[in-house]
Amino acid sequence: MSRAIDLTGERFGRLRVICFAGTNRSGNRTWRCLCDCGKEHIATTSNLLSGSTKSCGCYHRECVAQMNYIHGKSSTRLHGIWRGMKMRCYNKKSSSYDRYGERGIRVCAEWKDDFKVFYDWSIRNGYDDTKSIDRIDVNGNYSPDNCRWVDEITQANNKRNNNIVIAHGEAHSLSEWSRISGIDRKTLSDRIRKLGWTLEKALEIEPRDTYDHRGNKAKHNHEGGS
Repeated sequence: MSRAIDLTGERFGRLRVICFAGTNRSGNRTWRCLCDCGKEHIATTSNLLSGSTKSCGCYHRECVAQMNYIHGKSSTRLHGIWRGMKMRCYNKKSSSYDRYGERGIRVCAEWKDDFKVFYDWSIRNGYDDTKSIDRIDVNGNYSPDNCRWVDEITQANNKRNNNIVIAHGEAHSLSEWSRISGIDRKTLSDRIRKLGWTLEKALEIEPRDTYDHRGNKAKHNHEGGS
């Protein structure tokens, strides 16, 4: 007969085994465990070793609460900005990937993996639905030390000689968008002012071609400033 395994002192997830707790009605060996949250919990050998039991139940409750929290915020503008950041940085099918993910721009781990952390930071740092996220260093990542929430008026006052425009919930001067996209500033300006395009559309079209106000390619293959 094989010797019974002694799990005393072992750790499984949030549980640390205190002592043997006897056998249950099914004849399975059980263990008294102390959870990191401070509660005690009885678990069987098989559940501990298989990873089926990792806490007293607090972990599952936290996951449910987090899902409910995210679900309640999923239709908000802020959640859309959070999804957009990740899309631009990690989804190669995104029309903006070449200006973000391909350039090495990333979302910091604490924001990327947890909307609530991003939400809490945003609220603490002045977010409201009139503001856009601004990366202070346009070549830097989305992170607490490189981002701020700004309104267009504030941006314009801080940079009086710049034309501040917003795309994907992010505010930059036209010059900064030019550096990010690799498209000449005058080209972007002409597309927005003369053709009436949105910045998002102006950033998506190849700079070597010209287009009319409907987005149809013109016959000539040159565009001012490109």
